[in-house]
Formats: sequence, structure tokens, C-alpha cells
Amino acid sequence: MLLVAGRVYKFRYRARNVFGWSAWSQVGDIIAASVPDRMPAVITSLQGVYVKIDWASGTPFNGQPITQFEIKIQTSNSSLYVHESTCDGGEQHTFN
Repeated sequence: MLLVAGRVYKFRYRARNVFGWSAWSQVGDIIAASVPDRMPAVITSLQGVYVKIDWASGTPFNGQPITQFEIKIQTSNSSLYVHESTCDGGEQHTFN
């Protein structure tokens, strides 16, 4: 069986021994999905006094929509990363 990314598959099972077959299990399900692939390199550009960080919109999602991005920015003195964990990729964010 070839699995299709994003599709829900239902399954059940039973066992057999010398005395016969067991009853069927309850139905379980699983979504054919996995962690998104690594994103391609970002593209940066200056927008006045701001830096715009952009990436390709076709990021492989592996069966489920991407709901959040995590961005880390290293300061010029290499000592601090600023972390924004609520970026959904569709809004402008300002980092302090």
C-alpha cells in the first residue's frame, strides 16, 4: 500500500493461535505525516532600519500544514540570540 501524505488511515488487528482467531481490536487511526523537511536558506534584505527575513513559501510540509516558525537572530557581537516562537510566517514581527 502506498501512503499519501496528509491522509488519515484507519486500521484494526487480531491475533491467531492454535485455538483460532481473536476478536478484532478497536479501530485506530494515524495521519501519514512527519516533521517538515529542513527549510532552504533564508533571503535577507534591508527595509529602512529593519532587516526583512524571507523564505520560500513552498517549504515541504510532509503531510500537515506548517503552523509556526521559530526564528533565532544572532547579534553583531555574537553573544545573544533573540527568539520569537509565535511567528506564523504571514505577519511582520519586531524583535527587541
